[in-house]
Amino acid sequence: MVIKKQKNKIPKITINDLAGIIRNGFKAQEKITDDKIEDLAGMVKRGFDSTLKEINGVKDDLVMVKDDLATVKEKVGNIENFIFQQQNPRIQKVEKRLYHIEEILMLDK
Repeated sequence: MVIKKQKNKIPKITINDLAGIIRNGFKAQEKITDDKIEDLAGMVKRGFDSTLKEINGVKDDLVMVKDDLATVKEKVGNIENFIFQQQNPRIQKVEKRLYHIEEILMLDK
C-alpha cells in the first residue's frame, strides 16, 4: 500500500490502496471466522463424543439390568416350583379329606 504524502496536506489514498485495505481486512476477518468455526466444530465433536460415551454406558447398564431380570425370573420360577412341590401333597391330602366330608354329608341327606 502506497500512501503519498504531500506537504501539510492529508495523505492521498488511491482506490488501489482502499482495495488493499479492504482485502486485508477481509482476509483477517475470514481467518478469525475460520478459527471460530474450527473451535465450534471441536466443541460439537467433543459434545458428541461425550454423549456417545454416556449412551454406551447406558447400554451396558441396560444389558446388566436385563441379565439381572432374567436371573430374578429364573429364581422366582424355581421358588414357585419349590413351593408347589412342598404344598402339593398337603393340597391333595386336604382335597381327599374334603371329598370324604362331602361323602359323609351326602349320606345324611
